[in-house]
Amino acid sequence: MLYFSTLILSFAAGFVFTQASNPLRKYTISAPGINATFIAYGARLTNLYVNDKSGNPQDVVLGYDDPADYVRNDETVHTYFGPIVGRYANRIKNGTFTVHGVTSHIPENDNMGHDTLHGGKVGYDQRNWTVVSANSTSVTFSLLDQAFEGFPGNVITFATYTVSAGPRWTSRLVSIPLDEPTPIMLANHVYWNLGAFVDAAGSTVLNNTLQMPYAARYIEIDNIEVPTGVIGTTKGTFLDFTSPKQIGRDIESAINNCGYNCTGYDNAFILDRPRYSSPESTDLSQLTLSSNSTGIQLDIYTNQQSLQIYTCDNTNGTIPVKRSQQHADNTTFVEKYGCIVIETQQWIDGVNHPEWGQDPYQIYTVDSEPAVVFAHLAKMRNIPPPPPTFQLTEGTSFPHPIYPAPFKHHELTHHEPKYHQPKHHDPKHEQDVNLVYDDFLNNSTAPRVNTDPLIAAALRKAHPDFHLTITTTYNSNLLAFAAAGHADVVSSSAPEKSTASTDDGSATSSKVQEPIPTDLKWRHYSPPARRTSASDGTLTDIIKFGHFIYIWSNTNYILYNVVGGHNGYDQDLTYLLGTTAEANDALLLAAGKYWSEPHVEVLVFDGGYWRNDRELWESVQRSTWDDVVLEAGMKESIIGEVEKFFGGEERYKQLKVPWKRGLIFHGPP
Repeated sequence: MLYFSTLILSFAAGFVFTQASNPLRKYTISAPGINATFIAYGARLTNLYVNDKSGNPQDVVLGYDDPADYVRNDETVHTYFGPIVGRYANRIKNGTFTVHGVTSHIPENDNMGHDTLHGGKVGYDQRNWTVVSANSTSVTFSLLDQAFEGFPGNVITFATYTVSAGPRWTSRLVSIPLDEPTPIMLANHVYWNLGAFVDAAGSTVLNNTLQMPYAARYIEIDNIEVPTGVIGTTKGTFLDFTSPKQIGRDIESAINNCGYNCTGYDNAFILDRPRYSSPESTDLSQLTLSSNSTGIQLDIYTNQQSLQIYTCDNTNGTIPVKRSQQHADNTTFVEKYGCIVIETQQWIDGVNHPEWGQDPYQIYTVDSEPAVVFAHLAKMRNIPPPPPTFQLTEGTSFPHPIYPAPFKHHELTHHEPKYHQPKHHDPKHEQDVNLVYDDFLNNSTAPRVNTDPLIAAALRKAHPDFHLTITTTYNSNLLAFAAAGHADVVSSSAPEKSTASTDDGSATSSKVQEPIPTDLKWRHYSPPARRTSASDGTLTDIIKFGHFIYIWSNTNYILYNVVGGHNGYDQDLTYLLGTTAEANDALLLAAGKYWSEPHVEVLVFDGGYWRNDRELWESVQRSTWDDVVLEAGMKESIIGEVEKFFGGEERYKQLKVPWKRGLIFHGPP
C-alpha cells in the first residue's frame, strides 16, 4: 500500500496545476443511449440525456442553459446544481472537528452560522478545476486544495466521469492528502428529475418510485439538520424505502424532518449491505428510482456507506427549467418537490462521532489509502412497457395515477394477489412460447439426461434481447412472492376457484394462474389439514411447465416454471428473463430476503427442504400448554427447556449468533 501511495504522489507531482482558461467551457461525452455535458467550474454536470420509453432523448438533471448562471446562482441562492461538494460534504457541527489531536475550524456558512455545509463558504463547487484529460467518452478534472477554508493540509483530487453503453454514467473521485491528516468526504450533488418535466406527473418526483433495499437505518438530526448522534431505524416509518414506494406516499408525514417547519425528505440513510457483501462493495444496487412519465429508471452502485436524499423541499417555483425540459406552452419552473438530490457519501458529520467507527472511511493521511468515491451514479435504462392496458385494481389502470390521486395499486391484500388479463397478446410472442414448449415436450417424451440445457437454449433463442437467470423454485419462489402481495402476475385467463402451486404441492395463490399460452400441469387433491375439519379439501394445480408475465418494482419480466429431468431426477426450476442481469438479481434478492424470514408462518422441514406453513402458525397461536398431553415429569421438563430457550435472546446476542424463533417438531419422530 505504501508503494501504491508513493506512485500516486509521483504521478501527481508531474502535473502543472493551473486553473482552466475558460472554466465555463462545455465538455460533452457520449456513448450509445447517453450524452453528458460538464464544465470545469465545480467539475459540474450540466446536462445528462438518456432515451425515454418512446426513444426520445430527455435531459434528467437540473441546471442552467448558460454556464454563467451557475456563478450567479452561487452568489445568490446557492443551490449547488450539479457540482462536486467538498472537502467535506454535508454538515459539520459548529464548523469544528479534531483530527489526531489538532482542532480545525471551518467557516460556518449554514443556519445563520451554526454549522458548515459542503466545505465552507467557498467549497469545491465554486472552484475552477483543471481539465487533465478529455475524449469522446470520458473527461477528468483535477483540483489542488491548498488548505482551502481552513481544512488541514493540502489535498489533490481527480474527478473522472465516464459514459458507456448500458447506458451508464460512472463517477470516480480520488483524493490524496499531500502532507497533514485530514477529513475527506466528497459527493456529487446532482439534482435529478427522471420525469424530465414532460407532463404534470413528471413536474415533481412525488410519483417516482424509490427503493433503497439496504437502508434500514438512518442518522437522526436536530431542527437545523445536524446529527444528534442517535442512529434510528426506518422500519414502519415514513423513512422506510426498503421496499419500492412512491416518494409522495408518506411525504406529508415527514413534518420537521428536513429542518424546523419543513416537510419532506433530507436524510442520511445508512447502507447496511448483506453479510455476503462487504461495507464498500459495489456489487449490489443501493438505490433504484423510476418515473412512469418517461419510463426511465436509475440504479446506483457505490462504494459509499450512506445516501443523503433531499426531495427539493425548499424549491419555490422561481427557477426555470432548461430549454431542453420545457414541454409546455408556458415556461415551466422548478416547484416544491420538483427534483431529488442523491448524494453517495459516508456518514454525515462522522468526523465528530468517533463512536460510529467512521474514521477509517473519513480520516486520511499521507501513508493511507486515497479517499475514493466510486459510483455508477447512473446505470439508466427504460422500464419495459407493460402489456396492453389492464386493471391493477378496480378503477385504477397502469401506469400509476398522478399524485395526489389515491394510490389504489398499493391496496393488494397480503395473501390474495390480483392477476390481470391482457386484452390481447403479441402473436410473435405466442409463437416463441409455443416453440419453447414444443422443445420441452419433445425432450420430456424422449430419453434424456438433463432438461435444463435444452430449456435454456430454447429460451435464449426465443428471447434474444433478455438476460436469462436460472434458479431453483424452492429457493426463489417468485409466484409465492407475488401471492404475498409483492409483485403482479399477468395471465391469459383466471378461473375462479382453484389454487396454483409449485411442484412440491405448496400453494402460491388463492386464484389459479393459467399460464400463457401453453402449459402443462397436474390437478392434485389435498385433503383437509385436520381430520375433524368440515372442509372437503382443495384442488391444486401442480405446474410442470408454466409461463407468466411478472411485474415487480415497475419492471416487467418473463417467468417460466419448468419441472424437468436432471440426471434421473425431476427438478423444479425457475427461468427468469429480464432486461439485465442486475434487474434479475434485484428481484431474486428481494424475493429471497422476504422468504428467508417467516411472515406469520412456521418454517417446516419436510420432503428434504424448508417451506413456510401458515396453517401451522395459526394452529400454534391457538394452543396452550394445557392442550399438551404428556407424563407430568416429561411435560414439566419440556416446558422448562422451551421457556429457557425463548428467554435466551440475550445469550444469543453475547454469542453474536442471529436470534431464532425456535424449532417446532410436528408429528411423530
